Amino acid sequence: MLPFGTHTIEITLTDSTNKVRTDFITLTVNQSDPQAVLISPENRLSIAAGDSILLEEESTDADDDMVTREWRYWAPGATWPEVISTNSLDTYSLPPGEYHLSLYVEDSRGGWDEIHVNVTIQSSLPKLDANSLIITPASLTAGVKTQFSISIVMLDEDGTTDNVRATLTHGIQFWDINMSYSGADNIWIGTVELTANEVGRPNLKIIATDGDSVNAAVDVVSKTLVVNEGQEDDRVMAFVIAATSLLAVFGLIGFIVSSRRKKIAELDMIESWDAFGKNKKTTSTQSDAGKAVTELESGLTDSADEVEAESAAIPDIEEAMLEQEPKPKVELDWDNV
Repeated sequence: MLPFGTHTIEITLTDSTNKVRTDFITLTVNQSDPQAVLISPENRLSIAAGDSILLEEESTDADDDMVTREWRYWAPGATWPEVISTNSLDTYSLPPGEYHLSLYVEDSRGGWDEIHVNVTIQSSLPKLDANSLIITPASLTAGVKTQFSISIVMLDEDGTTDNVRATLTHGIQFWDINMSYSGADNIWIGTVELTANEVGRPNLKIIATDGDSVNAAVDVVSKTLVVNEGQEDDRVMAFVIAATSLLAVFGLIGFIVSSRRKKIAELDMIESWDAFGKNKKTTSTQSDAGKAVTELESGLTDSADEVEAESAAIPDIEEAMLEQEPKPKVELDWDNV
């Protein structure tokens, strides 16, 4: 292929007798502009979320003086495009949305050509993998300060979700846990120091949000945890049981003492009656066996002496009752008066 310009071609003819004739031809090659040939992407192509755009071209230039090849991205409102590649074959990734791209070629004399296409990158929803959830520790203890950590896999094909957080609610207690990307295997982790005030079943909720508007895509995973009793709770319960038992013992003793005092008061009241008081005998402090009977601090004999005293007083009580019986009524014979 001849470059552009004027070229002289020499033609030499020789016959069988070795006679030679030479002629010259002047040839002028005009300059040509490059022609852009775009293979991929096609215009109005829709690309799945997370997939890259394939950039492929087979541009030509008749005089073979093409010096510039550019893949351009035309941002909305921009006065000049952004060059995203200069290779004949390449790939490029963009977030979800609609994009205006072009292939631009230029030769050495300034001739150029450009092809424009529009492509759409689809969006995807965030997805939390509930089976990958790891909670450390698996259960909490009431009254114990704990370093609580969680990790979970969050998948988002278009890679636009960067807001993952967790909340833990236990009665009136509430903890907000900010989670961050671990840097590998789509794992997000979060840690918080907490102390549960009481036993129960707190609720853990993990939320992944893609977008900032009211139409943001959201995925949620929930799990119910367990808060067990602590050692302090066991000690309190043991103290309550011991105190209750002690109060019950004191109550029983008080009941016995009260019953005994009531019985003694009833006996004293009986002895204070005139019918019984005048026949009251002096009680000896010696038993039938001649042994001294031990007197209590209150001046009362023990139970055996009380039974003996009550038995001895029965005949005297009967005698006193007989003395108080009314005399027989005497009937008068009024006819002889």
